[in-house]
Amino acid sequence: MFKAYGPMSRELRAEKYDTAIDLQGLLKSGLVSLASGAKTRIGPSEAREMATVFYTQKVARQIKTMHVIPGYLELAKAAGGVVSPEPPMFMPTSEADNAHAKSLLNEIDPTGAHRWVVLNPSAGKPNKMWPAERFGELANRLQAATGVRCFITGVPADMPLAERILSSVKGDYVVNLTGRTNLNQLASLLRLATMFVGGDTGPMHIAQSVGTPTLALFGPTNPAILGPRDAMHATASIFESCRDENMCIEDLSLDVVTEKALELLSRSSSSSS
Repeated sequence: MFKAYGPMSRELRAEKYDTAIDLQGLLKSGLVSLASGAKTRIGPSEAREMATVFYTQKVARQIKTMHVIPGYLELAKAAGGVVSPEPPMFMPTSEADNAHAKSLLNEIDPTGAHRWVVLNPSAGKPNKMWPAERFGELANRLQAATGVRCFITGVPADMPLAERILSSVKGDYVVNLTGRTNLNQLASLLRLATMFVGGDTGPMHIAQSVGTPTLALFGPTNPAILGPRDAMHATASIFESCRDENMCIEDLSLDVVTEKALELLSRSSSSSS
């Protein structure tokens, strides 16, 4: 990042920003706020790695109890934003994104006869990732109980995870779409799904933003701060009993996740009928 700081700063300063808001609160994001050239630089008072030295205005939040969304909105208020009522989550997609997603779904389900559950095994950090083989076992159980089919999403680097899922599947009802979308296309694809299952990661939030019922799997991170809040979504979490943040996601049982998934599928079917 430090090598790129000069060119980045010149590019940002050319835009003549008045205000920069640092949502992340780390050294690298604080440096970006400084590089912007903005005279007003707002960030969280609890920022780590001495990032607060870059701010002209610090905002205190109850980070141990407050969900990140209202926490971020506190920063927006400090910049003069009006956030009442709270705005809905939103992920932009284009007609081209929607067409790409429909083409993928038509490729795997040309008759449109099936309901599809998204399996998103990657979560950025290994300690947030539920074992890939259990995603496969979950697919087996959901297919046997409800007849749904599943497709796997992720970036090209997630292909080994997808292959581990497929190795645990006992039929042809799971399709690998890993690496076949960019983020906006993924949003369009998730919108067409019946349910999303994945960990504490970006696609989980994207699924919520497009209105897809979401089952979020949490290990060492707190779902009360980072998880879904809307009643149409659900969480399967081991957070309260997590003793080893590097391992506890593995303690999230297949039975618990299956029960939550079946309940969410049942609710989704009832609301759409």
